[in-house]
Amino acid sequence: QDSQCHIPWSATCQSVLGRPLSVWDEFIKALVLEQLQAILHGQFLSVANQGEKLLASALQQLTDNRGNTGNEDGSFDRDVALFVWSEVTSSLTSCNSLGLRARACTPSASRICSNLDSQFGDILKDAQHFLCTEKGEGGVTISAQVHS
Repeated sequence: QDSQCHIPWSATCQSVLGRPLSVWDEFIKALVLEQLQAILHGQFLSVANQGEKLLASALQQLTDNRGNTGNEDGSFDRDVALFVWSEVTSSLTSCNSLGLRARACTPSASRICSNLDSQFGDILKDAQHFLCTEKGEGGVTISAQVHS
């Protein structure tokens, strides 16, 4: 009796619907994609807000320390030419620091960029769990990849 109850899914769908049915494609994929987009959108908004706060904080420090030249980073932020042309022995040994000077990227700007790079890197790492595997009629097919 049990053998009579085992009808393949594809045969049942073909018989009832007249076509094959993929539960993932028909019902689940759109919900997963919508949720993924919402999560990524929220993460990008969070990074953007954090970036605004970092910039506002740097600007506040810059205006608070306008007369104070004791903070080397602060004076570099106020006078980029001083930063670019100052003689600092550590910059001569570090290609990264020399490259920052060549691009006139002050230590404060570098810290802000590093922070944002790290946060965007985390988002990218999270998003890589969902890879685009193929393009079909309706666009991109999303596939969940499990990484350990």
